[in-house]
Amino acid sequence: MIDQRDSIIFTYSLAFIQTLIRVECKLLTHFLYFGCFILGLASRSSWGIVTVVHVPRMGAIGHAGCGVVEEIGPGVTSVEPGDHVIPLYVPEDPNCPYIKSGKTNLCQTIRKTQGEGVMPDGTSRFSDKYKYATFPSASVGWKLSSEPFMENDELFSELKLRIGYGEIGNQGIQNFETITTFEAGSNAIIGGATVAGAVPARIANQDLRWETTKETNIGVDFSLANNRFSGSIDYFDRNTYDQLFQQPVPLTTGFQFVRTNFGQVKNSGVDFSFSSRNVDKEWTWDTDIVMSFLKNEVVELPSFAGNVISGGFGFSGNYRITQTGSPIMSFYGYELIGIFQHGDDFAYSAQPSALPGHPKFVDQDGNKKIDGADRVILGDPFADFTYGVTNRFGYKDFSLEIYIQGVQGIENFSNLAAESLYPINKERNHLAIHYLDRWRTSNTDAVYPSGVNYTSYSDGTNKVNTYTVQDASFMRIKNITLNYNLPFDNVDFIKSGNVYISGENLLTIAPDYIGFDPDGNSDGTGVSRADFANYPLSRVIRIGCKLNF
Repeated sequence: MIDQRDSIIFTYSLAFIQTLIRVECKLLTHFLYFGCFILGLASRSSWGIVTVVHVPRMGAIGHAGCGVVEEIGPGVTSVEPGDHVIPLYVPEDPNCPYIKSGKTNLCQTIRKTQGEGVMPDGTSRFSDKYKYATFPSASVGWKLSSEPFMENDELFSELKLRIGYGEIGNQGIQNFETITTFEAGSNAIIGGATVAGAVPARIANQDLRWETTKETNIGVDFSLANNRFSGSIDYFDRNTYDQLFQQPVPLTTGFQFVRTNFGQVKNSGVDFSFSSRNVDKEWTWDTDIVMSFLKNEVVELPSFAGNVISGGFGFSGNYRITQTGSPIMSFYGYELIGIFQHGDDFAYSAQPSALPGHPKFVDQDGNKKIDGADRVILGDPFADFTYGVTNRFGYKDFSLEIYIQGVQGIENFSNLAAESLYPINKERNHLAIHYLDRWRTSNTDAVYPSGVNYTSYSDGTNKVNTYTVQDASFMRIKNITLNYNLPFDNVDFIKSGNVYISGENLLTIAPDYIGFDPDGNSDGTGVSRADFANYPLSRVIRIGCKLNF
């Protein structure tokens, strides 16, 4: 039984804003720009001074703040007055380097200062040998719709091709992993006195280096029918090298793991977005669609790693595998093909001791026994594609917005199902479906095997199977908002106002998933996915009124 609880919350807010004085401040700094190759045909490496109007820090950018080019000095041809720039560092030094952003089609993040060459990224987490690394990037765009040969084109309002390449580094390790430090250990008796002991905290690896991701992106932006339809299509190919992982070591070392660089993982796919004005009359209808297709593949693993079998969650272990040619952390277990029935040939099967009602496991290697070698990949934690659709309707002072999101082709390991089918404690509150549709002599067409003496066919190592690795694809009505703009044309003290009603998480359709939330993850926020009674999403209804005085 699932207990549903409802609650009503009233929220009041009042915002009072009065402009007392308007002050415009300008902070002048220097802009050093290093030009880059344009389609491999030409390059610019000239230096110049640019006057920049500095704007305070913007958290969304994550840098010290943005700026706008006000003046340019002699020899500067790569930026223009009015271009937006982003500082790479807090501009305490008047020679703080900037990169160009905003309307430009070409940007370069190789930082260079006069007389120093390339300015790399650095971190004290690595040894001096690998402390610094350089991560360049460049992109170029070609606005085809501005070319003379498309002047008479009536199909495209705008058409632009883009190509870019970039690298980014990851320093995601703990402090001091490249050096040997000590921590408190057991006490010792020396000379009749108790002396505090110290032991090494880790196996240091001075050869740790930056994890590097290299990405190539090719895209096209377009708009059609006088901008009634617009969108973009991007293909990306992203490869990550020298990943920072924990390598198992013999326990005789006194440790379980040592941090090391190894492996290569490839992510490739297509991002698609499309917007349309479907109706533009007395009433309006706009649609936005976004879709993303992704393929993840482990390209290379070191010889010492082999197939990395890992994962321990709830009362289930070793439920995921990382091997070349497959997605990282794929679900690894036993494939089931049904349930044994009366009259089946038990003696000549791979499970000669099975009884009617026991599950049938696939003998993958054909050796007439079911063991660890019969495990296969049952799914992976990466969606084949995700999507979102927003429809906006308008009629006079009314507006309606409906947002639907979905995920297709993704799996999840349900420890909740494993605990229901193979319970450690029968007194726990388990999912009813796993008990109501068990095999019985009166229900031989059941989905799930017999619950009588289930330990005779499950020793705890085969919990990861076709029953517990579930298809977590879903479609969700994420939000619906109905709004009405109040008519205050004849009210002097009220400028505008509106009333609205909004609903969130109104409906989730997940036909093949048994649980509370197919999008939930009890195994943290990383790649690995597992469900152990994820807390269900709350359905929220909001009713509000907003007045501007």
